[in-house]
Amino acid sequence: MPLRSVLRPTLLAAVLVVGACASSSPTDLDPGQEILFHASYENHAWGYQNSGWYVDRDGNVWSMTPAPMWSGEVSTLLADERPEATYPAAEIEAEYLGARDSLLLVLAPEEVDKMSRLVRDAASGAFSDVESRAADAGLFLDGALLYDPDTRTYRRVVLSIRGDWAVANESSAAARLSGWLGQVAERIADR
Repeated sequence: MPLRSVLRPTLLAAVLVVGACASSSPTDLDPGQEILFHASYENHAWGYQNSGWYVDRDGNVWSMTPAPMWSGEVSTLLADERPEATYPAAEIEAEYLGARDSLLLVLAPEEVDKMSRLVRDAASGAFSDVESRAADAGLFLDGALLYDPDTRTYRRVVLSIRGDWAVANESSAAARLSGWLGQVAERIADR
């Protein structure tokens, strides 16, 4: 058998193995997940206010009007219980697409990938006690979405609630994500 016939399949196998290793970097971002992160504000004092933004799988940061406020998760946390509800992917994606207003910013894929790796750890975090902080300050909500490809559902992961009431997800992953969402908000404001 000529050397060239032996080397060609061996070289092809080596290229495939190296290519597979290079493309299988660990990430929690499933190809079916469309919505990744959420930040919103709602206030009923002095007239109704509601706004927010979300990050999609491509790193697009979209403004939302009105913003989904995760009422079930908020009321569960304010009752000192842990939110565990899941929602059909089609329902969540339609809700965000319906609220989408305009493109605010585009994040680098590496940044989105790096932050998405923290969501699973944040989802298992314990929550602080509920604290009353202010009157008429409204509600600021930072969150992430955990996608389950087997059931095609999302779980809303609360990272922090601030304003009239305060509750924090105490995992270090949630703290990093909440801090990062704050930095994204600053970048949006600087535009």
